[in-house]
Amino acid sequence: YQRRVHGGNIVVKNLPTDFDVSKLRALFSEFGIIYSCKLDNNDVAGSSKNVGFVQFDTEESAQQAIDKLNNTEVGGQALSVQSFLSKEERILHGKELYTNLEVKGLKANITEEDLRKWFEQHGKVKRAKLIHDRRDNPIAFVEYSTHEEAKKVLDEFHNRSPDEICELGSRLIFQRWLSKAERQASHNKSKLDEALCSLYVGNLAENVDEELLRTTFSNFGELVRTQVMYSKFGAKKSRGFGFVCFKNPESADQALLNMNNAYLAGNPLIVNRAQQRGDFEELKNQSTFGPQAVWIPQAAPPTQWGFDPYQQFQSQPQFGANPTLFSSPLSYY
Repeated sequence: YQRRVHGGNIVVKNLPTDFDVSKLRALFSEFGIIYSCKLDNNDVAGSSKNVGFVQFDTEESAQQAIDKLNNTEVGGQALSVQSFLSKEERILHGKELYTNLEVKGLKANITEEDLRKWFEQHGKVKRAKLIHDRRDNPIAFVEYSTHEEAKKVLDEFHNRSPDEICELGSRLIFQRWLSKAERQASHNKSKLDEALCSLYVGNLAENVDEELLRTTFSNFGELVRTQVMYSKFGAKKSRGFGFVCFKNPESADQALLNMNNAYLAGNPLIVNRAQQRGDFEELKNQSTFGPQAVWIPQAAPPTQWGFDPYQQFQSQPQFGANPTLFSSPLSYY
């Protein structure tokens, strides 16, 4: 069944967990003709995620349901009944009229009860949730009833240090809570930015350490980090390659242009764009000859292998439908 796109669609949040489709339909049927009615279910035992969708035949019926049932209590929980928005509309609406806040810099021993009490001093709190990240730092998610309340708290306490909830010597960091789509977009942008700024540096001499690598490549711009890869077992020994990450892609472009085949400590360097291991595996599997046909030794001079690895592949057929992917050694981390 294809959802009709008009103002008759509404989304219902914070439903009781025992709600089913028949109860949802019965709750909204008094406001008009219902085209469709569904619940967003978990995979486990079909339990409700507390979210339902109702489609009325007219926008007027939907608005009546919103006016009468929004913030009313059903099964001990205050319902949220709003017009259904597309993904793009939800992102735009969230930026302009947010009610959810993410807060960091909290006391290590703070509880959800302490959290709720403090935030309720500054407005009506609908929900307050406390979680801990992988370093066991507390992070709070607080939802206010109105955008004005949320904005006031953010403007008043961001970068401040209220003694009741803030860690000693720290400051509260407030931000609008980002939707899943926004978090994914931010993650993808960060990943792309890092890929454009990161270089693989191969065929390093054994005496090249991170300090020498940093000194050499800092001539092309500010570096965020440098790393020489060492053996994991036994005596500490360079594996013959490393990585440099610049602050901006223009510096990385200049370093790639000038340092590939340049000599450092007596060895000609191999400088490529760095690729994450997952990206390398994806490219590798695009070869019609399979993964084994793509692997090319790159971190050591040919003489150490007893043969020229590039000459070894010159007599082989072209690599699949997209040979340009493998026109130079791939470098991953």
